[in-house]
Amino acid sequence: MKPFVFVIGVSVVLLFASSTLLLLAVLVKTHKSLQHPLFAVLLFTDALCSLSHILSQILSILVFIEAYDEYWTVRFVIFFGTINRAVIIFYNLALIGFVAQRILYLIFPLSPGIHLRFTKFVLPFAAIFSFLYLLYDNAVIILGFATIPETFPEGCWDSRCALIVAPFYKFSFISLTTTLLILNILLGSIFLILIRVKAQQILKNFKMANTFLKYQLCSHIFLVLVPLLTDLILSSVFNIQILNYVGPYVVLTTSLDGFICAAIYFFLNAQRRVLAPVQPVTFRTKVIALKCVVKMAEVTLGRVR
Repeated sequence: MKPFVFVIGVSVVLLFASSTLLLLAVLVKTHKSLQHPLFAVLLFTDALCSLSHILSQILSILVFIEAYDEYWTVRFVIFFGTINRAVIIFYNLALIGFVAQRILYLIFPLSPGIHLRFTKFVLPFAAIFSFLYLLYDNAVIILGFATIPETFPEGCWDSRCALIVAPFYKFSFISLTTTLLILNILLGSIFLILIRVKAQQILKNFKMANTFLKYQLCSHIFLVLVPLLTDLILSSVFNIQILNYVGPYVVLTTSLDGFICAAIYFFLNAQRRVLAPVQPVTFRTKVIALKCVVKMAEVTLGRVR
């Protein structure tokens, strides 16, 4: 138990450090390529993940040292854990869809209709997938707690009574499912609006925004998506519950991911004068560049003569 308590403690420290870095980055004057509302939404979802992680892990520490009220601890763990997984899954799917749309823009720069249709397909798919997965996961969690005798409501002695009679399990399933649906619709709408308006132009024209998304995507893939997808595949295909063995170590990788993303945002923002925005190439810019080339050629030929 002691190594797990240590890992959870380190995770909480990393999350508080991430929040501090994000706060400092916001207090400092932000580079205009990072002022787009898209990045505010991305950082907001990261902050929501961090908050739910901190609360759920503090409860987990209380569970390990047995200084808790089991009745309420179980309910809080279900609530914060569900919201946390919902945000993480949708956030990563939307981010991957966003980067995939940018790749499409590089391949088909003259076909804006493709980008719009791709966006309309990816974001609803991300919302529906995360909603269905969390609906399944939520049901498994509630059914799992319903089989623990210590969590049975007063007057119930088996899981059937706890599921049928106890209002908590019905209320939890309905309320958390509704919360997931609203959260997915809200996030999906925000991402759809932002991407359709100016996000594509922002990512095309600014080097810093591209750098931020590149490192953030790598961090999310290796520290969040890989552990979660590994657990999902092993538990679904081979019936191996890897999280039963590694436990909070997945929480540590997720916390480390949040810290890395916050640090990247902070240091990029601190170097805003170094990484200047890349200006779009216009016809006037091309004419000036051509004149410079001609002038350099004349000077070079004159020296040769």
